[in-house]
Amino acid sequence: MSKNAITLGVNMSMRKGIISLSIIAIFSLCTLNVAAALASKPTTTIHGGYTTSATTRQPTTLAFTAPTQAKIFEPTKVFGYLTTANGTGIRNARIDTQQLYGGKWVFLSIVTTGNNGSFSDTVVIFPKMFATKGGYHFRAIYGGDGHYAPSVSNEVIMTVS
Repeated sequence: MSKNAITLGVNMSMRKGIISLSIIAIFSLCTLNVAAALASKPTTTIHGGYTTSATTRQPTTLAFTAPTQAKIFEPTKVFGYLTTANGTGIRNARIDTQQLYGGKWVFLSIVTTGNNGSFSDTVVIFPKMFATKGGYHFRAIYGGDGHYAPSVSNEVIMTVS
């Protein structure tokens, strides 16, 4: 055998050895990753619990009332109730009140419901915000929580004279 043939045979053997060792290393790493994934199974169970609880939140109803007439610069009381589907009031819930301005709902204030799910707020109409007389639209929004689903109230219209 020539010296080149022997060198070629040694190089081929080394290449096969390196490829074999690389394959073994890859399989070993894959096996370790699978073993690590199996050990993290409790995390999957916890995430599954979040999904279940998110879909089982109780439906809510948000009612909102206001006088039909208001005057510029005069404080006007608005009221509402946040209840479950069976009419039980939801206490200590955050309610956002909004006003329709320029075709978009804008934030007015945050109120918290009382023990029976009721809330109240005061709206003052300023001429700088409301340049003309007419009807102004208001609503309330409840964002929901871990137990109760979100809801949006009916829209109320107050006419300003």
